[in-house]
Amino acid sequence: MEPNAAAVVLLLLLLVACCAAGPLMPSTWSCEDGTDGCQVVTSNTCGYDDGQPAVGFCLQLEGDGSTSNGLVSSSFVVTPLALYEVSFYQKCDSYSSGTPTSGIVEVNVDTNNLGEKLDGNWNFIKYVVMVPNGHTTTQMRVGQWEVEGTCTFYKVSIRQADALAFDTPGVGVLGSNEKIEDGVYTSSFTGSLYTTTNYHRTIANLTAPFNTNRFPIYNGAYIQLAHSGIPFTGAGSFTVNIGYYTSGNLNVFCKGSTATAWTSLGSVGAATTKKFLLPSTACTDIMMQGDTSSSLQVYSWEFSAPCSGTTDTTGDQVMLTSDCPPESVSPGCDVMVLFNHGGTYNHDRNSYSTLDFTVSNSGSSNANYNVNATPADSHTQVTVTSGASGSVKAGQTASFTIKYLLAAGNAQVVYLTLQAGSSAVLTESWLTFSAINNLYDVSYGEKLPSPLGSTVWWCGSTYKIYQYRTAPTTTASSVAVSAARNEYESFQLVVRGASGQGVSIGQIIVHDFSGSSTISADEVTVKEVVYVHTEQASDYLGVAGEWWPDPLPPVETPIRCPADTNCPLWVTLHVPEDTKAGSYKGGLDIQFTTAGSTVTASVTITLQVYNFTIPKHTSLMSWFGLGSGVLQEYFHTTSSNETETVFNKYLDHMSAHRIAPNNPIQFHDIWGDVQEDANGNEYWVYYLDEFDKHYKTYFDDDGYGFTMYTAYLQGMGSGQGDEWVPGDINGHVFGTSEYTKLFNDYASTVQDFLDKRGLLPKTIIYWFDEPSEADYQHVKEGNEAINDAAPKLNRFLTEEPIEQLYGYVDTWSPVISNYDYMSASARQAKGEKICTYVCCCPKAPYLGLFIDHPATELRLWLWMTFKFNTDAILIWSANYWTSSVAYPNGLQNPYDDPMSWVSGYGVTTHEPWGNGDGRLFYPPRHWDETDKPILDEDAVDSMRVEILRDGIEDWEYLTLLQQLVADRGDSLSDDLAARAKELLTVPDDIFVDARGEFTWDASLITDRRNAIAEVIEEIYDTNAGSALAPSRLVGIVVVPFVLVTCWSGM
Repeated sequence: MEPNAAAVVLLLLLLVACCAAGPLMPSTWSCEDGTDGCQVVTSNTCGYDDGQPAVGFCLQLEGDGSTSNGLVSSSFVVTPLALYEVSFYQKCDSYSSGTPTSGIVEVNVDTNNLGEKLDGNWNFIKYVVMVPNGHTTTQMRVGQWEVEGTCTFYKVSIRQADALAFDTPGVGVLGSNEKIEDGVYTSSFTGSLYTTTNYHRTIANLTAPFNTNRFPIYNGAYIQLAHSGIPFTGAGSFTVNIGYYTSGNLNVFCKGSTATAWTSLGSVGAATTKKFLLPSTACTDIMMQGDTSSSLQVYSWEFSAPCSGTTDTTGDQVMLTSDCPPESVSPGCDVMVLFNHGGTYNHDRNSYSTLDFTVSNSGSSNANYNVNATPADSHTQVTVTSGASGSVKAGQTASFTIKYLLAAGNAQVVYLTLQAGSSAVLTESWLTFSAINNLYDVSYGEKLPSPLGSTVWWCGSTYKIYQYRTAPTTTASSVAVSAARNEYESFQLVVRGASGQGVSIGQIIVHDFSGSSTISADEVTVKEVVYVHTEQASDYLGVAGEWWPDPLPPVETPIRCPADTNCPLWVTLHVPEDTKAGSYKGGLDIQFTTAGSTVTASVTITLQVYNFTIPKHTSLMSWFGLGSGVLQEYFHTTSSNETETVFNKYLDHMSAHRIAPNNPIQFHDIWGDVQEDANGNEYWVYYLDEFDKHYKTYFDDDGYGFTMYTAYLQGMGSGQGDEWVPGDINGHVFGTSEYTKLFNDYASTVQDFLDKRGLLPKTIIYWFDEPSEADYQHVKEGNEAINDAAPKLNRFLTEEPIEQLYGYVDTWSPVISNYDYMSASARQAKGEKICTYVCCCPKAPYLGLFIDHPATELRLWLWMTFKFNTDAILIWSANYWTSSVAYPNGLQNPYDDPMSWVSGYGVTTHEPWGNGDGRLFYPPRHWDETDKPILDEDAVDSMRVEILRDGIEDWEYLTLLQQLVADRGDSLSDDLAARAKELLTVPDDIFVDARGEFTWDASLITDRRNAIAEVIEEIYDTNAGSALAPSRLVGIVVVPFVLVTCWSGM
């Protein structure tokens, strides 16, 4: 929605709530002109209990789902182009559309982009805004846009802020969304800054307002950019995207940093992306200005130009927030902490960085001061290294320095408290450091014994190793892993040369594991970790222009690793079901060349085999789309038999990774034709023999053991909304007596056929995807027809439980952002099932499937599955490798372009879904080097599907422990029973919910998993001689081969 500075017509409250050393809480709040449904409650906590007295106001807004309203504050003084932090507590009733809104009247933020969860709980929101030029006063605003229900805001406040972009030695000053790579400087605004909204280091001036992720341009408004301090060597380019357009032009100009006259580059007068070539090296400043008739919105831009004398680096910044309100409001804030804009910044994350500060005394008396620095995150290390205390004279300043080391994770905070003399805290400020992407984490890994002139190190599977990170300093004599029988356990071995030296990896030899019995080297696979380059981030958790690990093709030697680069190998151990428990020792030899010498790293691997067995095939239901047409294109197959051969390779890998395809038997599926006898009577001819020959291969434990089958029912309707096409059988339309007779015959025959083969518990009917409310009647009619004809078939729908459809759905499949425990568990109590799914949406902060998200996310999806007792998981595709829209003249190479681009939905331009969306497997890496059938190459896994399997095996541990407690709880000691039951609770430090409240720290997951294993073993030891064979629970579901996609149109 657009910021609204409408006049105030209803004065609701008068109260000044600002103290000398505190943020501004505006003195009045009033309904916007022309709106109602808003109220202000004096001295009321709104039900938020922080143990403190009520402060400020309780601001409440009622929404009807189709309109908007808002409250605006009294005016207060601000400085144009200065930064301020807006903060408040907020909660909204659960909602499926619309958004709460907030900010100052010139800068609106839809706060569903900032962590607002759909659960009715309180959330603390804060972000930084920059005041557009020309405004010396402003008002705060909170509101809602098309929310159905109540949104409540508490402790709405604003305070001063400052930003410091880091000056990297030998590079220069680079802030967030700035980088230098391969001799090219790039600065971009992508609409994904969120917590810094309209602030960007390169914005030198602007009059344009801001709305969440875009700049509306009206009546001559402008944005001026300055790119200085970089040694440019050639003329660059400037690209701008207009995402919304009504009228007028956006005029684009450039000039040199010291010039006064602007040179016109041209204009944009449509919703499009346009690239301008800059006329000279000196043209480094950019201005985008609308004409007087313009009504358009700038969604993104990018400035790019060659430069010299620099090393590759990515910019970053830190925000300082002062616990003082805006100017001219609180003269009591005499002694304040300010940035001195100095210090050192170390990108390697292993070395400390420093920041310099000034203590400013604007008062009339001298002041003694004391500064303390305290990290909010225990992983962050910070100390005040100089100037921690002292005296600052009236009207003068003093200095202090902090030294800090950040861990990878979300945005991190360091609190600075400043006291004057022996008084209480005078001011409290805090530094908000930009989130350090999990890709840059260096807190994990152990260095192994390594040949001279090289480093070999290892880590677990749930880490995405940055190619250029430094080697760990912690040492170990061997790789140490553990696993149950039937489990796959993976880890990463990393080889790198000495400083300045590359490596060429040659032969890799795996040795048997010896212990209580022998585990053959054949149970070990070694794959190469290949990196893909993300030109565009999936969302704000990703990093554009970075290399991310994901494809795991077979090793092709030599593997050449540049100097100062990590080269990971992916090693997977499989523990056969007949393996005896105990300790095993094995290893592998890696031969490589570095600095002109060929050496061998002999890596010892210790394996602890637990004294229990997990099922060979999981009982967890899953649905992962596997398109045979895509396989035909990439493997260049020329017949159905060839395509099936390739298809079965991917089935092998899906079974090994404990996930099920949408329809594994699609080459031998049930089918029927309508024919007529001599009297014109219609009847079905069924083709069932092929299915009968093959179904045990796909669904029995001795075969693939898949847990779901999507049955296709002929005659169901198709399309959505205005494109709805009613079902038809042999020319008879849905609803006619002829249609009903034929449909009932077909559906009941399918039901009875599957029932006799014991497949109904694995079968779903999935004929409608992601309905809108306008489609509900079609869903009800179709599902009612299924129930009338074949009441044992399970009707599956990608939708969260919703009252209008109660009684018409047997398995609900909400996208993970729409999962609600209360409504889901209520439907489960009635015998219905819940299947969660992830896809192109939601994006961060939700856990998801993107290549450029933290490694823990897909693993934690299964901890969520256990915690909330959901029944199945779904991803719309596992091999979405190309888009006919993005690549109309050929096939996309997913090794070169990791982005999953939109296909269909009327989209005609490059619209991203996200890096790796719908892509858990890859084609062979050399698929494009031949046009002949590729039948001798195997399927290629991704890191993400390996990590997903880890999560499923975690789920198996938890499920086994749960079964043991239920079956043997009475025979356990009180202590053992209590420990077992405690481990069945997913702790908050691992997972709270899917919207950002989960760990990026893989060690927390593996430590918990190991603790569960130890208790399982202890229970078995307590009941020696009565080993429990884990039962294999069976799933449900029925579906036609449909691509399940998530397209938000955003």
